[in-house]
Amino acid sequence: MKRFRIKLTSGEHAERYVGQSLGGGLVANPEMQSDPPLDIHGTNYGSYAKEQGAIQFFEHGAHEAFVKLRALGHELEMIEVKKP
Repeated sequence: MKRFRIKLTSGEHAERYVGQSLGGGLVANPEMQSDPPLDIHGTNYGSYAKEQGAIQFFEHGAHEAFVKLRALGHELEMIEVKKP
């Protein structure tokens, strides 16, 4: 089954990846403290500077998230996750 990450390509979240929102919680990972995740308003998602923080969506879930984010005015790109 194919897996995808979603990359935001416009606005304040441009060049960041869609991941789980931390809801303003603490960021314990030292690598993420210098550029912490940002909440994407109107969703349960956050945007992450590094691809490793992104959610790996299965095809159907990626489409659902993609449509929701596009409806909020975000420009996006789906990136297929290659098997190691």
